[in-house]
Amino acid sequence: MVRIITPETPVEELQRAFTEELKGKMKEAAMRLGCPAEELKYRVDNNGVVEIARMDAAEMAERMRQDIIEGQIRRIKKDRGVFYG
Repeated sequence: MVRIITPETPVEELQRAFTEELKGKMKEAAMRLGCPAEELKYRVDNNGVVEIARMDAAEMAERMRQDIIEGQIRRIKKDRGVFYG
């Protein structure tokens, strides 16, 4: 799908388009590297080039730890009635 970006394009639409494109690229890279997409990381440089690479064991452990912490925070917010999304 081709998207035409103009100066009037809302930021939310740009974010959504970038996220969709990135998910597709991550799936392609996962198939090419023979690993699940959850084991991949990405980086965007100053020129807008996206680099996708496989995480090492330490990075995966840190990501799992962050996911657990974020899940606990979401659960606490939901229990306290301040969960918005």
